[in-house]
Amino acid sequence: MKKHYIFSIVCIILGTYIRAYSQSESYSESEGGILWEISKDGNEKKSYLLGTLHGSSKTDIDYTYLDTLQVYKKILDYVDAIGVECDISDSIFEKFAVEDMHNYIKLKKYPSYAYLPDSINSFASIFKDTAQFNFVNNFIYEFKKQDNIPSFSHYQLKPVFIINLLKLYGRGAESIKEKKENKMVMDYGIINHAKSINKPLLYMESTSYQYKLIKNLDSILVTIFDIPMQAEYLYKYCRDYEKENDYTKKLNELYIKDDLNGIELTREKFIMEETKLINHPGYTEIINELHYERNYNWIPLIKEYTEKRSCLIAVGLLHLPGKKGLINLLRKEGYRVEPVDLHSSQINNQKAIKVSTPIAQELK
Repeated sequence: MKKHYIFSIVCIILGTYIRAYSQSESYSESEGGILWEISKDGNEKKSYLLGTLHGSSKTDIDYTYLDTLQVYKKILDYVDAIGVECDISDSIFEKFAVEDMHNYIKLKKYPSYAYLPDSINSFASIFKDTAQFNFVNNFIYEFKKQDNIPSFSHYQLKPVFIINLLKLYGRGAESIKEKKENKMVMDYGIINHAKSINKPLLYMESTSYQYKLIKNLDSILVTIFDIPMQAEYLYKYCRDYEKENDYTKKLNELYIKDDLNGIELTREKFIMEETKLINHPGYTEIINELHYERNYNWIPLIKEYTEKRSCLIAVGLLHLPGKKGLINLLRKEGYRVEPVDLHSSQINNQKAIKVSTPIAQELK
C-alpha cells in the first residue's frame, strides 16, 4: 500500500472532526483565499501560508491542481524551506495505518470503545423507531454490496464508529474503482516536490503525535454522546449521504475559486443544517485538542521557522480562518498577513484582491 494512499485514509478520519467547528468560533478576517503572505518589520524575508485539502475522494482536488498555479511554483522557487504538518513519509505513520487497516479488514477487530455496551440487547433497539432502524440497516447492506467494500458486521458497533467505517471504506473503494492509486494527496505532493527540488522540510509536529491524536479523538467521539444520540446521527448520515458529497464538492469548487470566506460560510451552513450534534458540549474537548491547541502550538514554530529564512508553511485549509485561526493568531503576534491572489485575471467577474507581494507583482 502506497504511503500517500495511507495518508489519505487517515485524512478521512481527520476530516470527520475538522468539520465539527462551532459557528461561535467563526471569524471572517478579510477577503482572501488559500494563500497568504507573512511579513514583519525588521525581517526582510517574506514567507507564505498555504491552506491544503486533505481529501482523497474522486471529486477531491489533488496535488496536480497546485502544480498548475504559476504563483505557487514561483513561491516554491523563492522560499528557502517548506513547512508541513508532519512527515507523512515517516515509517511510523505507515506502521500505525497498516496495523489499523489489518485489524479492521482482516481480523474484524476494532478498538474496545467501538463496541456497544453489553446492556444493549439488540442493534434495532437503539433507534427511535423501526423505520429508522430499517432505513439504516438497508443502507448498510446496500453499501456493502459495492465493489471493494470490506465485509464487516455492524450490529455490535457504536453508531458513530460505524460512520467512521462508512467513510473509511467508501473513500477507499472509490480510490480503487477509479484507479486513483497514483492520485497524489496534496500534502504528500508538497513533500515530494520539496524533496525533488532539494528544499529543506520543516515539521509542525511529529508523525506519531498526529496519528495518536486522531486515534484518541476517535475514542472520545464515540464515548461523549449517548447511544440514542449516536443512532440519530447515523440515521441522518445515511439519509443525507449524497448531501455530504455535495458539501465536499462545494468546498472543492470554492478552493479552486480561491474563496476562503465562501469556504467558511459553506462549512457553517453545512454544520447548522446537517450536524445538530454541534451544540453538544463534548465537541469543545475535541475541537480544542484537534484544532485550536494545534494552532497555538504551531505559532512559535512558524515564528522560529520564518525568522531567518523564507518559508512556505502548508497546513490544512481550515486551520487558517477564525478567531483562533493561524491568520488571526499571526496578526496578534505583529505579523502582516496579506492575501495573495492565485488567479489574477484568469478568473473573470471576481473582485480582484489587492496585493503587494513580490511574487504576485512579478507575475503581473
